Amino acid sequence: MGPKRGGEEIPPPNRRRNDLFVRAARREAVERVPVWYMRQAGRYDPLYHALKGERDLLTASRDVETAVRITLLPVDRLGVDAAILYADILTPIAGAGFDVRFIEGKGPVIDPPVRGDEDVARLRAFAPERVSFVGEILSALRDAPVPVIGFAGAPFTVASYLLEGGATREFRRTKAAYLSAPAFWHELLEALVDLTVDYLTYQARSGADVLMLFDSWVGALSPWDYEQYVLPYVRRLFQGLRRENPGHVLVYYPGVSSGELLPLLSDLSVDVLGVDWRVPLSEAAVRTRGRFVLQGNYDPSWLLAPENLLEAYAERVLEEGEQTPGHIFNVGHGLFPEVDLGKLKHLTDFVRTTSAARRRAQAKGGSP
Repeated sequence: MGPKRGGEEIPPPNRRRNDLFVRAARREAVERVPVWYMRQAGRYDPLYHALKGERDLLTASRDVETAVRITLLPVDRLGVDAAILYADILTPIAGAGFDVRFIEGKGPVIDPPVRGDEDVARLRAFAPERVSFVGEILSALRDAPVPVIGFAGAPFTVASYLLEGGATREFRRTKAAYLSAPAFWHELLEALVDLTVDYLTYQARSGADVLMLFDSWVGALSPWDYEQYVLPYVRRLFQGLRRENPGHVLVYYPGVSSGELLPLLSDLSVDVLGVDWRVPLSEAAVRTRGRFVLQGNYDPSWLLAPENLLEAYAERVLEEGEQTPGHIFNVGHGLFPEVDLGKLKHLTDFVRTTSAARRRAQAKGGSP
């Protein structure tokens, strides 16, 4: 018996696999634009809540059977072209022994927050086997019908949670660390780089096809601060991943409000770069010198619009994407609970059929 998906056995591996995401990421010819969504697992989906129950995300993701079913839920419900591991960016931090809790209306809380060298030592002591359930989930997904994305939080974003004790709008303790305690900041981010390379390599060896780094809060930085205090660690992290996982697609998503940082990223050793909706895809390609396949950048708020407007905006994003070296359709930031499942399915179908029609027209020499 193979692993289960929604109570049914997953088809055997000789089934033809939808590899659009990987081919697009490698700039190979694709018959249509691949589509998936950040946070697609599904706060908007009643079936997700039924599977998760009253458990918080960290607790539910430790249940391998539940996590596998939730990971595959949007593949079955929406027809997306990639599945993303059901876990949290703070999963390895909890695995390193930090007290991570999810509080309703507040999000993740780390209590006590990081304050000294002994906390850095705990990060240094992390081994991926301490979150072995992640490997078990990915191993169970090896025969998934679409590529599976493994992911982690980027050093700055995870450091901000560790230093602030949770989410913040001001990042005062985080900025104070690199401004007034640069040696400590260096040790902290070096430890997070090593931890993240080990953690993502573990995911790759467990079955992930794509390795993605989310830098959710880095848009809070000026370009100068980012270049001085963060970018060197991002570079080193991706260099380590490329060395350890030479055949894997690597993706960097620098989070919302990060458009001014894009010109600094063109030398990163990644295949795909995520873009939020504040910068047109064509402009993002210019700012990054056409180095990357771009992922994005539909504003998820437009899923609240009538279907004709939802479609018109999607078409504009697809047109922008055609002016870039490659395009993977996604939202510019995560889906939120108020999104209607039916509208999200409609958007997915529209992107698939519209982009396929445009590709066929272009192949015949006509206008899209």
